[in-house]
Amino acid sequence: MYAGQGDRYSLLRLNDKRILEKVFANDHPEWKHLDAGILHSIVLKRILGINSDEAGLKDFIKYVKNETEAISLVQSGAFQAAFILRPTLIEQVREIALARKVMPPKSTYFYPKLITGVVINKMN
Repeated sequence: MYAGQGDRYSLLRLNDKRILEKVFANDHPEWKHLDAGILHSIVLKRILGINSDEAGLKDFIKYVKNETEAISLVQSGAFQAAFILRPTLIEQVREIALARKVMPPKSTYFYPKLITGVVINKMN
């Protein structure tokens, strides 16, 4: 986490891993290994009281694809903190998809994006 304090960064670490079992009890077990899921469910929602699913939060939460841009947004004063996450592994996406479960918000923030809207349906 970067909060605009020069070159100082904070490493957020969960002391009691049992909370993961409780928070993700209704989700796929792999969720507890996804930084995006932990950020949304524990840090934003439980600690900061922010429901990142709510409409209207785009002025308060911004997702960027690299840490340099995130840090610049904090240094410019546009945002108060940046959370830098490890990327989601393709294996994690595959495992959750094969179980027919939904991924946590922004955990599939991959580039380049696949083309959307291209569907071929045979019409009889």
